[in-house]
Amino acid sequence: MLTMNFATAVVLAIVVALVCLSIRTLRKKGTCGYKKHCGGCSGSCSECPTCSAADSLADEVRRRLAAAR
Repeated sequence: MLTMNFATAVVLAIVVALVCLSIRTLRKKGTCGYKKHCGGCSGSCSECPTCSAADSLADEVRRRLAAAR
């Protein structure tokens, strides 16, 4: 039979609190991590200049890695 001691209950409570905070942050900010820099995204980061710059940088890295192979 499974038993839960006090230390396990404290760790479980901390994990549950952190999960709730991360879900709250995700619902509040969305998936765009640059909302403070770009003035807010409308649910999609495609029109955000900061996010599109990161995407173009990632594409450039992928192209260079493919060329190096």
